[in-house]
Amino acid sequence: MAVKIFHKAHRLDRNDPYALGGLGSAYRMTGRPKLAVRAFKQALKLKPDFAKAHGNLGVVYIDQGRLDQAIRSLGRAIALKPDDAMFHDNLGVALLHKGSIKASIAAFKASIAVDSDYANAHHGLGVAYIEAGRLEDAADALKESIRLDWDQAKVHYNLGVVHQLQGDAGAAGVAYREAARLDPDYARTQATDEDSTAKRTAEAPKASLRCPIPCPCCEVLSPDKPKATQGDD
Repeated sequence: MAVKIFHKAHRLDRNDPYALGGLGSAYRMTGRPKLAVRAFKQALKLKPDFAKAHGNLGVVYIDQGRLDQAIRSLGRAIALKPDDAMFHDNLGVALLHKGSIKASIAAFKASIAVDSDYANAHHGLGVAYIEAGRLEDAADALKESIRLDWDQAKVHYNLGVVHQLQGDAGAAGVAYREAARLDPDYARTQATDEDSTAKRTAEAPKASLRCPIPCPCCEVLSPDKPKATQGDD
């Protein structure tokens, strides 16, 4: 549906970068990343300072595992719009997947500095702290993410990972069961009893994709390995 809407908008005005940006977002949400990349690049030819198109292109690159290109695109988005918490958060996701832990921590902190209530950034920061072995800091960040948005099954799961690594099997079990309660589908892919926590590892957050204008394809996906989340300002 969204693809048809933006195709129609593009046909009406082929020089409208926002229609192309929306089309790129719709392509990504329907599993057509190559077409999404093409649409975002076309939008940027028409409007090189289109921050959201740079940011959204970076998100598709994260989806594809093209992390260096994602980092460059997100850097351009941030240079154009440094007060967008989502761009900083997405940069943190890309850096986290690349294994640049210190840089990812800095990016997540920059996101939080822009918007201290942005739950995704606290989640990402928590996962980065897990990777850095800073378990107390990780627990604090994940608890803050949960405080801001309780209904994030995978953040509860990651908090369980921290408790497990700290040797607190009881607290880990509570967190894992809450993750299962919030998302039964997720529970089918993750063990939830306290005796099965030995092999658990943290799951990284998704990136976040902003549509250039309000559109039917906008939705927020739950945190997971860095893939893109689509949202609106």
